[in-house]
Amino acid sequence: MLIKKIALMNECSICGDDFEGMGNNPDPINDGRCCDKCDCLVVIPARLMQLGVGIHAAIGVGRKDYALRKALIRERETGIPSRA
Repeated sequence: MLIKKIALMNECSICGDDFEGMGNNPDPINDGRCCDKCDCLVVIPARLMQLGVGIHAAIGVGRKDYALRKALIRERETGIPSRA
């Protein structure tokens, strides 16, 4: 029996773009769910800054996390291992 994967589409509560799946918790930015890009580039830096991390370091961590997530998704879709 063939089982179909049903794509769950949602709207990001930060940027408004549509994304597939459950998304991420956007706290402390707002309520709802957010896409991976906003989670990495907005939410994670905001959380790190609440902990006292400087803005440039927090944004750097978010950018690295986003690049890693994109590489892992690409690897899962293509089956080709990433270098990330």
